[in-house]
Amino acid sequence: MMCRLRDLNYESLVKIDLHYSRSSINSVTGEESVKYRKEIPKIELADIPVMVRSAWCRTSECDKDERVEIGECPEDQGGYFIVKGSEKVVVGQERMAYNFVYTFKSKI
Repeated sequence: MMCRLRDLNYESLVKIDLHYSRSSINSVTGEESVKYRKEIPKIELADIPVMVRSAWCRTSECDKDERVEIGECPEDQGGYFIVKGSEKVVVGQERMAYNFVYTFKSKI
């Protein structure tokens, strides 16, 4: 509810552990030798929106009474994102591209 009221994004920070190594292969023996190895923990990669009532959402574990206490609708089923305070839904559409010739094999 606070994201809606303050025009914020309901999102989560994605962090990764980066493991980097550089190696070379001996052309005669075919053996691989590691020349350089580095590990960088907890690199901040991106902020991604969290779907309301998903496993990552705080309200997924709440019952109806708890959702009412934090200002959410008890009957809300979720499945949408909050971006800049507005509810956004991902809608899948399947159609053929325009200005493209399609050919199909005849069934006869």
